[in-house]
Amino acid sequence: MLSRVLFVVGFLASFQCFSLNGDDVKMLDRSYPQHCTDVNKTHHRDSFYVIQPEFADRPFQVKCDLEHDGGGWTVIMNRDPKGSSFARDWDSFEFGFGDLRKEFWLGLENIYQLAGYSMNELHIELVDQGHVTKYIRYQNFMIGNRASYYDLHMLTGYNEGDGNPSDPMKFYIGMKFGTEDKHELECEDYVEKWGWWGPGCGPDSLTGNCIGLSTSTVTCSLAVTMKIRPSPSKES
Repeated sequence: MLSRVLFVVGFLASFQCFSLNGDDVKMLDRSYPQHCTDVNKTHHRDSFYVIQPEFADRPFQVKCDLEHDGGGWTVIMNRDPKGSSFARDWDSFEFGFGDLRKEFWLGLENIYQLAGYSMNELHIELVDQGHVTKYIRYQNFMIGNRASYYDLHMLTGYNEGDGNPSDPMKFYIGMKFGTEDKHELECEDYVEKWGWWGPGCGPDSLTGNCIGLSTSTVTCSLAVTMKIRPSPSKES
């Protein structure tokens, strides 16, 4: 047990992708939960936890949303256009960057460990210029592994909610994730090139300067949050 505690302390001390004090992280005194839905079985307040998905070779920190819409959500991205730029290189998007208490990208490899082996729900919240929150929901979300450039392997079960007449992310299905320095992006007319599935530039990106999806009811949003949880039939 002592060796496990020392390992966790060492891991948190050496973790460089996210800025978060060790005191802010909830570590359960047992084997790590696989995702925030597991955490929600014994904890019911939004906080930061250490999890280890079933096939992951190491634990990592996450922000869990345990209070909204049934809880059990692992937040994979949180940002606003007034924060830092998301025009980052491949390594940053693959392994994650930011501050879990503010803006961050969880990292493609971590997202793959959560949503690469089984179906997950994907929930996107966008706050528009009038400070009204809009929602986009998918029942089935999966991404590929590193060899496939974490392609958007599956995205089905679109929920129209909040007046979105058409699926704003259907164009990305099957596309690879790209950054300026990896898997060339078709962004000749843009100075900054941010990571996303498909072209990765213009208004069709939640990581761009104008946060939005062109076919949704929200463009150039004030803030966006993406979160996932195991689909009901796939919960462990």
